[in-house]
Amino acid sequence: MKREHSFASLQRPLGFRDSQEAVDTDIFEDLSLLRTDEDFALCADRLEHGDIPTKLQAAVEIRRTIATAEHGVVDSLVQVGVIPIAIALLGSSSSSRVRLEAAWLLTTVGEGEYAAVAISEGALAVLYEAMSDTDDAVETQALWALATLASSVEGLASEIAASGFMDRVATLLDEDPPLDDVRTLAWSAGVIAQSLSGPDRRHSHAVLPPLGRTLGRLAGNLGDHDSDTALVDLLIAVAFISHGGDSDIAAVCQAGIVPSVVDLVAGPRTVATSAIRVLGNITSSDDNRYIDVVIDALGLAALVSVLATAPDPLKREALWALANVAAGTPAQLTAVLNEGALPLVIRLAEQGSQGVQQEALFFIRNFTMNASLPQLTEAADLGLIRVLSDSLAARLGRTAAWFLVAMDCIRNMIAASGTLDPTSNVFLDQLQSFRGVDRIHRLATHPKNRVHAAAVGMLEEFGLGDEDEGGIDDGRLSFA
Repeated sequence: MKREHSFASLQRPLGFRDSQEAVDTDIFEDLSLLRTDEDFALCADRLEHGDIPTKLQAAVEIRRTIATAEHGVVDSLVQVGVIPIAIALLGSSSSSRVRLEAAWLLTTVGEGEYAAVAISEGALAVLYEAMSDTDDAVETQALWALATLASSVEGLASEIAASGFMDRVATLLDEDPPLDDVRTLAWSAGVIAQSLSGPDRRHSHAVLPPLGRTLGRLAGNLGDHDSDTALVDLLIAVAFISHGGDSDIAAVCQAGIVPSVVDLVAGPRTVATSAIRVLGNITSSDDNRYIDVVIDALGLAALVSVLATAPDPLKREALWALANVAAGTPAQLTAVLNEGALPLVIRLAEQGSQGVQQEALFFIRNFTMNASLPQLTEAADLGLIRVLSDSLAARLGRTAAWFLVAMDCIRNMIAASGTLDPTSNVFLDQLQSFRGVDRIHRLATHPKNRVHAAAVGMLEEFGLGDEDEGGIDDGRLSFA
């Protein structure tokens, strides 16, 4: 049974990029922060009516004031009309540095509650035009501004995607931009992809080949902090694109990205986490051909190595991806087992943290659904029945879903044996020996109807009889 994965919201990159236009930076010395209503009004007037150096001074004053993060700064800027001024400058100024400052203002001021103001003043038209600016910095900032608007206005991403947005991101990525621009472009593509649904998701596919090529270029600098940060943003963008239907996953695979993603599983924790999430998305496809793409790229060995040595959060991610593979074809399950996954998963189901144990149980459920009898017997020899019996005990934090998954695993194994005779069904014999039957009787008194019904159903299906008269003492907790 394959499961989807949820993602946290993308974090917007910070900073200001420079334009190609040479500017005498001496004009920015001795500028003051904006404090009073009069300061804001005079600054807006200089921004609108001054010559180019004066406009730039006003824009830098605004940027420095925004950087103080003082309450009410953006409100004051909106009240003095900075948004329409910025729109006009972006669309008409002969100075690329002024256009860049204007695009930055729209990115920073025209978001959240003020996104609607920016749109009503005509921001979209000038930003679309700025996507083809003669200055790459202006183009990149315009893309960032559009993504920011899309993150603030529901449904806007579809219109932006249809404007050629992803094609411009793709072109700029292939020009080997600075790392800060790589981050901005990846973030922008990820925001749009995250917001698209249905047929509109096809627009995001255009950026996949350049994302893959950029991953490949930066992978050579793995371990460098700035490169690693950019790699994470690139991987998150790929993850949002692949977090759709099979057509999205197909596009990722066809772009040739998977081998680079597999290589990055061995990277620093932040990089590895994002890489594993991409592999988890691909393996969650309903079309098992895409699991084979991960297998062919040696992805299983990379994921299994995570189970042995990585911190718990990475183990959970890797278990999720491997559980998806275990739900695939018999050959795919066998490929996982051939990498040595089974003893590691059983150990984690017994000794891991609660979150790791839960993910290990999901893997085991998929394994028991698809495994052959010899594979199940090997698992029993490794202690799986004992671990599953222990999983039926009442423990703090164990939910109804936990018990249902554990009982599913046991049911699958007993049914696979083809006999209910304990002398012939080694799984049933071990279940009784390890007090699993007694714990199923105990679960038949569970207050959750689903757990109660599942336990009663197992007792009846397999004729497991009465609870041991001696009862069991699982320690400390009761279902009652």
